[in-house]
Amino acid sequence: MTFFEFIFLKRKLAADKDTIVNNLTRSREANNPMWLLLFPEGTVISESTRKRSSDYAKKMDMQDNRFTLLPRSTGLKLCTETLGDNPEWLYDLTIGYEGVKANENPEDVYTIPSIFSAYRYPKQIHVHIRRFKISDLPKEDDAFAQWMFDRYVEKDQLMAHFYEHGKFPGECDAELPIVMKEPTPSFLLLWLSFVPCIPLIKLALGAIKSVL
Repeated sequence: MTFFEFIFLKRKLAADKDTIVNNLTRSREANNPMWLLLFPEGTVISESTRKRSSDYAKKMDMQDNRFTLLPRSTGLKLCTETLGDNPEWLYDLTIGYEGVKANENPEDVYTIPSIFSAYRYPKQIHVHIRRFKISDLPKEDDAFAQWMFDRYVEKDQLMAHFYEHGKFPGECDAELPIVMKEPTPSFLLLWLSFVPCIPLIKLALGAIKSVL
């Protein structure tokens, strides 16, 4: 992941700010085509994270969401400020997994052992996509945070609709087949094809570090 310039974080802004800004600035100045994937919730939904989200909502006198965690706006705002007008759009994806009920956490239903050993995985994954022009986003910290919370209220409503109807509102019938039909053999084949590249990756990383 280091080779592909993943941004490794310590999950504390004071320690991560320079790392984020330096990585994104380097990509922007090099004019590299890029996608930046970010989870404003900071983690997956579980019993413990659900409780932390609820406790924070009570502390801030806010209404907690039912199916999503309250987002953190600081990281996303830092990224948009650093990147400027490149990229132009912010894409918001809300994902629903077939086979998960409203009172269940996806990570409890589909675990790594169940996927790769028992072949138990979602037969369909529903994705609701919308986009926002980055230049139109609020500039002030409080306004940006409120904008983010409002979007997550909408995402929570989308998930409520999904759990009730099995699809998102306005969902089209277009389907993209999941290619990996046998998880274990496919995963092993992918890993075996990657193993011969490890020495080359280590050599390349060593050369880069020596130059820097």
